[in-house]
Amino acid sequence: MADISQLVIAYLHSMTFPCNEANAFDAVWTSSAMSEIADVTFIMKSLKFSKADFLKYYYIPQSNLSLKSIRPGWIPDRVFYRWRTYFPDLVASFLRISPSWAFDQRLKVLYFRDPALLRYFGLLRQHAAWLKDWILVYESHDPLGHDPNNFGDAQPFSNDPDIIFAATQMDLMITNSGVLAEDLCKWTDGKICPEVVSLASPLTRPDKPPFKGFGDSVLLGYIGTIDTFRGVDNLVKSLLILPDNFEVKLVGKFRVEEGVDSSWLQSLSIMPGIAGRLHLNITDHIQDVAKEIDECDIVVQTASPNLGDSRYATPQKAYGYMVRGKPILAADVPGHRDLFLDGKNALCFQLNPQDLAEKAIFLWNNPEFAERIARGAWETSEAYSYTRRAKEILGLINNRSKFG
Repeated sequence: MADISQLVIAYLHSMTFPCNEANAFDAVWTSSAMSEIADVTFIMKSLKFSKADFLKYYYIPQSNLSLKSIRPGWIPDRVFYRWRTYFPDLVASFLRISPSWAFDQRLKVLYFRDPALLRYFGLLRQHAAWLKDWILVYESHDPLGHDPNNFGDAQPFSNDPDIIFAATQMDLMITNSGVLAEDLCKWTDGKICPEVVSLASPLTRPDKPPFKGFGDSVLLGYIGTIDTFRGVDNLVKSLLILPDNFEVKLVGKFRVEEGVDSSWLQSLSIMPGIAGRLHLNITDHIQDVAKEIDECDIVVQTASPNLGDSRYATPQKAYGYMVRGKPILAADVPGHRDLFLDGKNALCFQLNPQDLAEKAIFLWNNPEFAERIARGAWETSEAYSYTRRAKEILGLINNRSKFG
């Protein structure tokens, strides 16, 4: 194995800044934590702002992370509109001919988390001599770019052998979900068996869980992308069942979904029984995530029956809920079971407004139980730092070194 400090990592992300997707936040936070231990350059499509603006946007103004915009600023945007693979094409050229990369004698790592980049670099590796001595790492967040709702129980890759071949060219594959790791291993008869590395939270962990019971009113909170794909509509509809002293707060970006009436939230917000009890902070960039969580009495991690959400989505903000020591209501779906233990660090509910409301009322009527699961969440969260996540990933990379 090599000395981890001697790793040099090109961390790719297909973003154009600013990007407020949870995937982008996690990529930046992970690569920043890795940069405290190894030499990491975060390579993205385009950055037309300063490095200080970038780091401030992602709440890490003091980070040592190096940034690289692969798209030359002097080339007009229209040049790239029809060049579908311009990002990996330019990255490959840059890494191959740039003296700072081509002649670096340290152990070089190419790290990416986009299925399109997996396909590109996995297939390229069999022909590109320059990639021979690189460590290729892929972080998977879905069934390798395939929609799980389209294949059900069938083998999803039967008509896509290229993606399996590309995946077998990786030196290391990581997932955030035990369910996804198990499914990929099963679907490929053991050819692809990823390592599981959980997500983390950048929020400050208090010295002790702050929950001390409920007052006269109870605020249920959800922080994250607001859409029906994540089952947020069920949380809003629960107000029709909950007692009048319950209110709901939604904070985050509203996502317009294909095939879904975009007025659904507005329509619900004016319904009798909901109007005046639903508080909305629709924003593309939350200024103070910890403050938004702390203002809630109970935080809610929703989900929907969509397999992309219920089975494979790993909720980024849920780690923040736990770090801040809040009572958590969590949808009872496979994708949450790596994180939430019913009755231990969360109270789980079925995917309908009625059960969500009943579980919220149960917590209100049983503050000692609510305090117990809040403490359980806070205790569990001790492991959910980005320093831990970075060290775990770098350790796995080091163990796969060809030069050990």
